[in-house]
Formats: sequence, C-alpha cells, structure tokens
Amino acid sequence: MPPFLLETLRHGPCLGYVVACPSSRQAAVVDPSGDPADTLRLVESRGWELACAVETHTHADHVSASGALREATGCPIYGGEHTPAQREAARRAGLRWRSVRSTLEANASLPLEARLVDGAAMPLGLGHIEVLEAPGHTADGVLLRFDGRLLTGDTLLVGSCGRPDLPGGDARALRATLQGRLAGIPDETLIHPAHAYDTPVLTALGYERAANPFLAPVDEETFLRLCREVFKAPEHAGAEGVATVATLRCAVLARPAWARGTRDPFLDFAESLAQRLTADPPPGFVADPEEVRRSLASPTPPVLVDVRAEAERERDPVGGALGVEWSALGRHLGRIDGALGGDRRGALVCFCDMGERSLWATLYLRALGYEGARHLAAGVAGLRGSGPR
Repeated sequence: MPPFLLETLRHGPCLGYVVACPSSRQAAVVDPSGDPADTLRLVESRGWELACAVETHTHADHVSASGALREATGCPIYGGEHTPAQREAARRAGLRWRSVRSTLEANASLPLEARLVDGAAMPLGLGHIEVLEAPGHTADGVLLRFDGRLLTGDTLLVGSCGRPDLPGGDARALRATLQGRLAGIPDETLIHPAHAYDTPVLTALGYERAANPFLAPVDEETFLRLCREVFKAPEHAGAEGVATVATLRCAVLARPAWARGTRDPFLDFAESLAQRLTADPPPGFVADPEEVRRSLASPTPPVLVDVRAEAERERDPVGGALGVEWSALGRHLGRIDGALGGDRRGALVCFCDMGERSLWATLYLRALGYEGARHLAAGVAGLRGSGPR
C-alpha cells in the first residue's frame, strides 16, 4: 500500500500529528493538544475519518485533547501498556508536583480502550504502525514507527530528550531506551517529536546520533551526570521549589561543555548521507538540472520548492518557486499540497544553494508520501544553468 500521510499539529511548543491511510481515509491523531476543533477541521478538510487518538505517554505539561476528540467523534483512545503504573506514580507524586496536579489528574482520567504493547502492529486503515516500548521520561512511553519515520513523543527531541525526573520517570530506563531501543533503526529515519523548544521540528536519527549528547554511547554514570546537569529542578520551579505548568519544560536543549566549539556534526552526517545517496540513489531521487529546466517550459512544469532561509531567498530570488525553509516544511505541507493540486504523486523539485538542505527536504517529503519529490543536487546554479559557482 502507499505510505501513510502525515500532518503536523502545533500548539505552542507542543507537537501532535495526524497519520492517515490514503486508501481507506482512516486517520489516527497522536498527542493532540490545544483546541480540538483545529484537529477536527484538519481531518475534515482532508476528507479523513478519525479512527483513534493515541497518547505516546501521560503528559504533565498540558492537558491532552484526546478526551475532547473522543467526546466529539466517539474515537477510542490508545495508550501504552504501562499507563496504569504511570498514573499511579503520578498520583503518589502529587504532593511534590502539586501545582501540575490538575493536569496530571485530567490526563489520568482519559479512558483507554486499548493498551499498546511492545512490538504490536497497531492497525490503521489498510496498514499498521509498529509500537516500541520506550520507558524513561515516563513509565508508559511508546514510540510509533512506520514508513521510515518515528514518532518519539517526549522520549527523543531535537538535540535533547524528555526529562526523567517527572512522576514515573527513570534516568536509567531512559538511557536503556535511547541507547538500546533505537539501536538498529536506520540513520535516515525521520524523527517527529512531541515538543519543539526553540528548535526545528525536522530532524533525523542519524543527525541526533551525531549531535544529541543523550544519544552518545556513554556509561551509566556519565549519562546520569548529564541528566543532573541539564535538567536542574530550580530552573523549572516556583518559589517553593514546585514546578508549575508555566515554567515546566519536559526537555532542555542540551549542549554540554565537551560538545561546544566543535564542528557541527550535522555537516559530517549530511555529507556522509549525500555520498551514500550519490553512489546509490533511490530511483528518481536526484533531478537532472537540464531536464528540470526543460520541464519548466512545458505545459505541466514541476513545482519548485526553494528550501533556503528567507533572507537567502530575498537576496537571490528564484521566480515561480514556492519558498519554504527546510526546517519548517512540516508546518507548510498545506501550501505544498495546494501547489500540487492535492496530488502528492505530482512532480516536485527541492533546491537550495549547494544541495545539502534540499537533500533533507526531499527525504522528508518522500517519507510523507510525496512520491514525485526530487532533489536538485546542483542547487540554484544548476537550476539556472550557470554551472558551479
């Protein structure tokens, strides 16, 4: 069957996702927050039917919208196998975290129609989503894997991970999840986290392995020390040392002293991936510059997506191109779909200055079902036929 479709829901720093089967039109919403009407409008605008709501873990920093969506549509709510244990841990910790008690209690009251066990294949339409147990940030954390993507909840974020000192958290279990459960999953896997704090929402597992200190292959003592250094309770507490919803962050962008001042590991990873794809590219992945220039003059030209930063596009504009910075693609899929007339199989060419960012953009779009997405490795110069600069 064709890949699942995916849309990103953003409410402040909270990220949720709608995953849909293109054949059956059934959809699952994962970690919804904010106004449930926003989710329902998106689902209805795509012609989808909400089949279920999924909680990757019990949230402490916001009230889930799954309950409201269940009331509005009757969709069942799924959660991790160990959600009862997580809820009990939250109840016992209520005094320490009394200012977020109402949030914990609201999320603990969600009725679960199904518990997702490790290794299960969660059905959605004509396909399924693999469930991976991921304790550490909470006791009931799960990862959802499909089509070269991994929805990580708060377990793995861009440059960081979920803090393990919340109710039900366990730093040793978190290390086992990050260094064990993720082993064997390919570098090219796209990571979709449940939070983005002043970071891009687009990342890949290989980049996190190179840049994220919590994925470094360190011993237990070093990992625990890193957690203590990064997740310092006083920075997230009120006057009495009690965290509040307003000050609580489930993760902090970590950049320890030993990682500062070094070459950005993204460059190394991007170069390595580019070399592998250049040597053995997927069919139709790399666009030929001359063929692209000819097709632009045809009655059915491809959609050009300029993934450079806004300042670069203003300084050196390319007429007729849709400007979407590569790190913000997930928030502008509607614009891309509009340019394609709603057909994600349509011809689309991503380009940037030198080809690195368009490589990532093309990988990302292909994983989201944009079958006609191609990467213009020659960049702007190749598009204009001026050769290397």
